[in-house]
Amino acid sequence: MSSNAFVLVQNAERIIARARLVGRALEVHFADGAHGILPADVVQGRHRLPPSELAIPTPYKVVLRFGRSTTETFPWDYLRGFCDPDYERRARASADKGRRVLGQRIRELRRARAATQAGLAAAAGIGRVTLARIEAGIQSPNLATLEALARGLKVDFADLLSPEG
Repeated sequence: MSSNAFVLVQNAERIIARARLVGRALEVHFADGAHGILPADVVQGRHRLPPSELAIPTPYKVVLRFGRSTTETFPWDYLRGFCDPDYERRARASADKGRRVLGQRIRELRRARAATQAGLAAAAGIGRVTLARIEAGIQSPNLATLEALARGLKVDFADLLSPEG
């Protein structure tokens, strides 16, 4: 076996590998190697006292203690924005792609049932324009709307979200 073995960790960009206080700033390292510093003014925020303790209760958040009883939680995505200037652009692109894929899936299921947008919208109890925006990948449906669309299409919820079905 080679001593230069590497392991690919999926979603490593979300995993906080380590963090430490540097003065009043917070230095964060992610499992994919990205790292950066959350500036002192952002760490301090509305707190009068400086951070006195740091904990990483899960790999997805850092908790700082200010004084005896006040804590502030910093989720991985918030911290990632400070460590990786390109993160927000990638996250938006991923969300856009997800909306488009879901919209295409709903359109395919609707067409396979020879239903019109107006007919599916009525069956799901949503507006036709809302359905058109979802199918076009412009609008993200909430959970209740997804459930209503699954009922309107007469498919299991999981099948609505599955790329094949």
